[in-house]
Amino acid sequence: MLTVFELIEVRSFSNIWYWLALAAAWSSAARRPLGVPLDMLQQARRKGGEAEAEVRTLADMMSRRILRLAREGGAVGIGFVCAVATTLILTGFVYGFELAQALALLLLPLAGVLLLSLRTATRIVADGAALRHLMRHRLATQVMGGITIFATAIWGMYINIVTWAF
Repeated sequence: MLTVFELIEVRSFSNIWYWLALAAAWSSAARRPLGVPLDMLQQARRKGGEAEAEVRTLADMMSRRILRLAREGGAVGIGFVCAVATTLILTGFVYGFELAQALALLLLPLAGVLLLSLRTATRIVADGAALRHLMRHRLATQVMGGITIFATAIWGMYINIVTWAF
């Protein structure tokens, strides 16, 4: 009888699908800061006027929605994220399960983007300078993504070298 681990490849760092998922996750996080499409941001920066007003309206709606969701389910959400983070870190880095390591390196930095989104939403609602805050949010997300992908690549190479060398 086959086990689940024989059917599913759990050697994540040597699996192309993991790297594609990592790149897709960070690409989508950077292309839609707070749910505002990148093309709208670029058009608002170039043209201003009506395009900027549309971005401001959409950013205000999304910011209020994010803050409302955080108020309503914030404690439960934080508890869930902490439980998942603890499980992934313990299972992956203490017990050496590679799939949990890969998921931790994929999901935990994205939780940081969630916190960044809450901060950005709070600032947009407070002062209304949506375009400036969204562009800074996008830049910070890109920097976080680059650092995360680099660190994950280094860790993945280390795991692959250690696994294949012995």
